[in-house]
Amino acid sequence: MIAFAKRLRKYLLSFVGVFIAALGFIASKLFDWPIIDRIRTYTERISDSHKLDEFFFFWGPIMLTFFFLNAFYGFRNQKRIEKERLYNSMSYASNHILRNLLNQMQIVRIEAENTKGFDKNSLHMFDQSIAEAENLLSKLSKIETINETNIYKSIEISVEKSSPDETN
Repeated sequence: MIAFAKRLRKYLLSFVGVFIAALGFIASKLFDWPIIDRIRTYTERISDSHKLDEFFFFWGPIMLTFFFLNAFYGFRNQKRIEKERLYNSMSYASNHILRNLLNQMQIVRIEAENTKGFDKNSLHMFDQSIAEAENLLSKLSKIETINETNIYKSIEISVEKSSPDETN
């Protein structure tokens, strides 16, 4: 049932176009609206036969408009989904690489701890850098709406904290 609903949603605008065209055609017949007669008067100069088919001349273009709208929005949605998949795969790969690096850097930390005379303040700064990197990775992984603004906003606070003024 869910797959059927997804398929229906994919062609929603096409169904709306068919519905409006059919409804308009039926209403023009039931209420005897002179829509087609007015169109025929405008097209007499174009057509010699004066036997224009109401559906293909008036309601058909309405239906085609919705088919084109459906195709346009479907393409846009497909492009968005592809962009999200690309971002998620790049995010996963980057996270994997960086987390491996951070874990391997723990070996350097252990060696620094075991070295006599190593500055404890430097070790503390190293730990802060590792924690900030893990925090940033976590924030980047949690972005729901993928766009440039949200990506920069996710790391904005940390960039402000580590401004050059604080390190000097």
